[in-house]
Amino acid sequence: METNDLRMVEENFQFDIRASGILWNEETDDILLSRENDKQVIQVLLGGAVKRLETSRQAVVREMLEETAYETEIVRLLALIESTFSIEGNTDKAYQQINFVYLLKRVAHSDRHKIVAAEEKVRPVWKHRKEVKNVKPTMLNENIAEFPSSVRWTYYRRCKLLNTVYQEVVQKPFSFEY
Repeated sequence: METNDLRMVEENFQFDIRASGILWNEETDDILLSRENDKQVIQVLLGGAVKRLETSRQAVVREMLEETAYETEIVRLLALIESTFSIEGNTDKAYQQINFVYLLKRVAHSDRHKIVAAEEKVRPVWKHRKEVKNVKPTMLNENIAEFPSSVRWTYYRRCKLLNTVYQEVVQKPFSFEY
C-alpha cells in the first residue's frame, strides 16, 4: 500500500476508492481480468487505488499501464459501485470500497502475445465474456454477461434522455417564478 493512496486503514477496517476498467476486445468478445494468485477462482477487474489529487479517470489509465503495459483511453463510465466485504480467511477485517468502473479501449496495437504485469501479485488473463462468471464485486457478473447489448442500451437511453432534455428545455421557453 502506498501512502498516496486514497485509503483509510484501521485495525479491523479498511476504506478505499478504487478505479478499475473493463478492457474489451470486440473481435474476440474477450475481457481482460486479473487473479491475485493462481489458485483463486475469483476474478477482479484490473485497476487499483486512486491516489491523492488524481481523478478516477487518471487512475484507471495509470493502473492499466502499470499492470499490463497497455496504453488505454476511457470510452465511458460504466458503473459506480459501493461495496462492503471481507476477504475469505480474514473475516475479522471489514472492507468498504467505492469503485469507479470504466469501459476502456487500447489506443495502440501491441504485437505482444503475452501480458507482462509490473506487479507480481497481478495475473492478467483474457477470458471470453461467456466464461466470466465469478467477478468481484458480484454485481458486475450480470453486466458482463449482457455486455454488448447493455452498453448499447445505456448509450441509447442516454441519447434519448439528452434528446428529451433538449426538447423540454432548449426548444420550449421557460421562466423562473419566485
